[in-house]
Amino acid sequence: MSISKGLKLADLDLNYLGRHLWNKIDTSGTNGECWEWQGTRWFGGDKYGRIEIRTKEGVPVRTSPHRIVYLLTHGGEIPPKMCICHTCDNPLCCRPDHLWLGTYGDNLHDCIDKGRFIPYMKRGEEHGIAKLTWEEVKAIRRRYSDGETQDALADAFGSSQANVRRIIQNEQWVVENPDWIVRENHWWPGRRGEDNNFTRLTQKQVDEIRERYKRGERQKELAKAFGVNHGTISLIIRNETWVVENPVVTSRGQEHIRGDDNPTAKLTFRKARKIRELSKDGWTYKELKEEFGVETGTISRVLRNQRWIDKDYKPRPPIPRSERWKMRVRYREENGVKNGISGT
Repeated sequence: MSISKGLKLADLDLNYLGRHLWNKIDTSGTNGECWEWQGTRWFGGDKYGRIEIRTKEGVPVRTSPHRIVYLLTHGGEIPPKMCICHTCDNPLCCRPDHLWLGTYGDNLHDCIDKGRFIPYMKRGEEHGIAKLTWEEVKAIRRRYSDGETQDALADAFGSSQANVRRIIQNEQWVVENPDWIVRENHWWPGRRGEDNNFTRLTQKQVDEIRERYKRGERQKELAKAFGVNHGTISLIIRNETWVVENPVVTSRGQEHIRGDDNPTAKLTFRKARKIRELSKDGWTYKELKEEFGVETGTISRVLRNQRWIDKDYKPRPPIPRSERWKMRVRYREENGVKNGISGT
């Protein structure tokens, strides 16, 4: 259900709503402080919260939690093409007295008046929601040059590590001809390999990682053996960190070792065909996982023909999301299931 269609409280399942809304809102704020949403957010880096509720017919509706709070506290309807705006400019806030109803134009003018609209955006301390001052920014850059880590500075100034990094790299709170020093032992621009003070590996260990991976060990096993994360092992194998000139190809993926020839494969082409046949006979992912001893994700990729590719196999087209929900509703009605519990 989109914003342009509006929202009515009378159309929603209040029992379902009550179980999925207030327990995810931090209402501990006093003296006018924000009540922030603690649940999931919209995809793509959006700063607004996201909640999935249901209509009385069982149809799923995705919207933002502050809109639902407004419905519950300010009236039973949000007219079409109307926004729920914040007086506090905090997208996650769900405090009722911080919310007001307005048009898109009202929301835009409020943004411009507060200096947050990009063409008219104010900078530095004049920005409407700035959490730092110029003196604190200068202190961050000075203390970083003296050797403090970004994480420690983020904790000290009540900011995030990513924000501190952007300040140090002059991407935020920009000044011309910066006079602070980016430490040489930092990765940007920094020393490489064993000369980097933050490294956890040696060149000998890196060579061993590449050799053991070539012999067939998995990346997760190597990460556990050397005390680093899976991503670090992947970057080493692809020669994106600990770079060497004219590397010997050590990645099994680069050598195109597929199917039965892969020394770490848990399936064979014969088993993959069997999985597809059993799936057509009605076997569930869980049953196939237990039968063949692989992960659910592997079963899914085999059935979608993304692994153990068979040119003659045509995977079943995905069921649209709206149809899946209708199937669930029919199942609950036919089996007397309410709220996930049979017979209640």
